[in-house]
Amino acid sequence: MADTHLIIEWVEDEIEKDFFYRAEIDTFKNYVAKADMQFGFVSSDQVDLMETTYYGVASKYNLIEKIEKRGDKWVVLDSSGEKVLGTHETEEKAKKQLAAIEISKQKG
Repeated sequence: MADTHLIIEWVEDEIEKDFFYRAEIDTFKNYVAKADMQFGFVSSDQVDLMETTYYGVASKYNLIEKIEKRGDKWVVLDSSGEKVLGTHETEEKAKKQLAAIEISKQKG
């Protein structure tokens, strides 16, 4: 199994490279597939860390939609954080909307 630190650094580098050279990033699922090819096997714990890294780097550059708690509601915001894409009673429902957005991006 590959060193977790190397995988996390690799994910950060790949996302930044993709963004700066192509002005877009792949879906998280595609980075997991690339990591499997690059490192041979990525454990579920490493995938969890990759996901945290993916969303952290993507948020840093405002590349993906995000969730924010406002009062007693959870809102889904566009990548700029300015436009509300949805308002939900629970964080889980907001995450489901984010998942649906990611799926629709994959379908293109």
